[in-house]
Amino acid sequence: MRQHYVFIALALLTGCALKTAGVAIEPQSDLATMSVYDRKHGFIHFLRPIIRAENEHIEAQRARLSALNPNALTAADRLWLNDLAGEYGLKADSSALTLHKALIKRVDVVPEWLALMQAANESAWGTSRFARQGCCT
Repeated sequence: MRQHYVFIALALLTGCALKTAGVAIEPQSDLATMSVYDRKHGFIHFLRPIIRAENEHIEAQRARLSALNPNALTAADRLWLNDLAGEYGLKADSSALTLHKALIKRVDVVPEWLALMQAANESAWGTSRFARQGCCT
């Protein structure tokens, strides 16, 4: 994926100001003084618009990909397809048809609930070592 949700959550919760995917987010100032409920609520509140924006971006990529005819690509379409392949960890030296088929399988949204729960799990709701030490030095 283009965006690493956990990194964003950790950065937000440790006081790093980010503007990601066109969504302005303000960080929490002090996790230590927050109740568990407030910390979890804040975690979800910060991540939800980022996940939604990223999923909208992925939906747009998928729509463009689905509209492409891999047998009749323009030079601009082939360049875009190669860039997208790199973004998804595929080698761009494959044929357009092979690349198109592989990308159709990979380019898809991540359910919001899944991204939220994965970020919460991997960062312990923003209380992991990385969240406590900070990540923006």
